[in-house]
Amino acid sequence: MSSILRLDVGEDGFERPDGFDLAAHWRDYLTTYDARRLRLQASVRIAPRLLSALPDRLRGTGPRCRSLGRAPDADGWVAATVPLESVGPAVPTLLSPGADIEVLAPEELRRRIAETAAAVLDRSRPAAAYGRVEEGVLSSSPADGVADSARAARAPKP
Repeated sequence: MSSILRLDVGEDGFERPDGFDLAAHWRDYLTTYDARRLRLQASVRIAPRLLSALPDRLRGTGPRCRSLGRAPDADGWVAATVPLESVGPAVPTLLSPGADIEVLAPEELRRRIAETAAAVLDRSRPAAAYGRVEEGVLSSSPADGVADSARAARAPKP
């Protein structure tokens, strides 16, 4: 049955096509909903401690993981395929389990996760790592060094 329903709308409302079964149409629509929405297939490795918490930790995508029946590798990790909408929304979803998941493919998703993780790490470094611990100011970004240089360049010369 087609997932598209065309209705004839007249002045007095609409009429269902002859033989239309709303319940069957709705079941068909729901059955194919995830296939239409989840077009990205991410290949991942999952740590043993994440497997039991998978549905909660992957924000609802855990139950849709495929290939979890494979035997664990030498480290106890299990390969799986996770269906997701697209790269953008997949990044926070796959970062949420932290180091308990490794994204193998697609490469664009793997790269975006690495870039996001690097940015979080950069912002989370102790301020002392950049030599900037001032009274009441803690800084953890190398961008602060650029801002300091710009301020110094604008300062009046004695």
